[in-house]
Amino acid sequence: MSKAKILLVDHSVTKLTALKSILESVGAKLLTAQSSDEALLKARKEDDIVQIILNDQMPDMESIKTVKLLQEETLTRGIPIIFITTNSEQDLLNHCFQLGTVDLIMMPFKKQYLLSKVRVFLELWELRTELVLEVEKRRRVEQHLARLVKQDPLIDLQDLGSSCDELDQRKTSLRENIKTALQNNELSVFYQPIVNVSRGRIVSCEALLRWHNRDLDPINPDEFIPAAERAGLMSDIGSWVLTQALNDAVYWRDQLHQHLSITINASRQEFKGGQLFETIKKQLALHRWDENLLQIEINESLLFNNEGKIRDHLYEIKKLGIGLSVDDFGTGYSSLKYLIKSPLDTIKIDCSLISSIHQNAESKSLVKTIIAMAHGLGLKVIAEGVETREQQEYLQHKNCDYAQGFFFGKPMAAEQFAEYLVKQKINKS
Repeated sequence: MSKAKILLVDHSVTKLTALKSILESVGAKLLTAQSSDEALLKARKEDDIVQIILNDQMPDMESIKTVKLLQEETLTRGIPIIFITTNSEQDLLNHCFQLGTVDLIMMPFKKQYLLSKVRVFLELWELRTELVLEVEKRRRVEQHLARLVKQDPLIDLQDLGSSCDELDQRKTSLRENIKTALQNNELSVFYQPIVNVSRGRIVSCEALLRWHNRDLDPINPDEFIPAAERAGLMSDIGSWVLTQALNDAVYWRDQLHQHLSITINASRQEFKGGQLFETIKKQLALHRWDENLLQIEINESLLFNNEGKIRDHLYEIKKLGIGLSVDDFGTGYSSLKYLIKSPLDTIKIDCSLISSIHQNAESKSLVKTIIAMAHGLGLKVIAEGVETREQQEYLQHKNCDYAQGFFFGKPMAAEQFAEYLVKQKINKS
């Protein structure tokens, strides 16, 4: 479990120091801010803030402004605020509660009184965190059991119980082994072709991370990428993937005369840390790679993220001339508002919609609508998970721009992908 954080807000360094001295025994990480803007910035940036303690003696009603800003911001609205005040006017106290303050402490107060208030919120946060973890654990177990029952409808309860134990053991093994995967050279990059639907020519490829560990069974990216994110490793791993992919792409360009665009997946963790932008600039210069031949792919959920820093990084990447695409589009039904406001170039239709376009009228209609909507916004469209000629022909008929899937080629190691490129060049010549 991550460590709880408390944000202390006061314009006075002396008072902040006094508050920190009182609260140092509660076991939480103590953050400080001396203005409304600084408080909002830290509350947005930091995860696991349990509560905000605010002194109303800040000048020019700055304390009221701080509460308003925190309550208006989606990311910070749910953080409990304790108001420390010397003002006993009922109108002011009522106003504080109306704005969203959960508790008021009148000065002067005893040290133990503040500590008891703070500890209540810490205990509530710990209970909530444990509950969230338990719900997530049960969700994964239910998904695991559903897969087992689908594979063997006659499986008995004892086997299911053993399987759950094995699942917990596997999670532990993944968490421990992922920490050394990079230094032990266990990671590799595979490439899957992306083709122009109307012409059938390969125009790009997606770099896909793979992990091979001799002590573990084959590991699905859906398993190990969350493990890497929980371990805080995705920034380092993401930088390694970008470097490796550009190394391979430069070889294809210089030796095979294939000028392909490369798509790299980026996680929220990479954007939040800020390392991604600097790594991209460095690697583009090092490899003398055309920025127009690089695409960064993000998850649909990042479009809904209200963190200013993440949005700033998206626009910084866009200004470099690099393309931006959103993955799994259609599963979360993104709002048009977010599409219009984001600096995207491409959307990728989720494979679950593509796989069912000939069995499900709703999926077919949704795919058609997404393509038309994207083109109306000036965006290109990639259909992911194309496995049949019928799907390819439907997408071509609906003027989908690009497609990706086993019908065109499975993910391949760099050497196999180079052979694939040579064959494609010969076949098209």
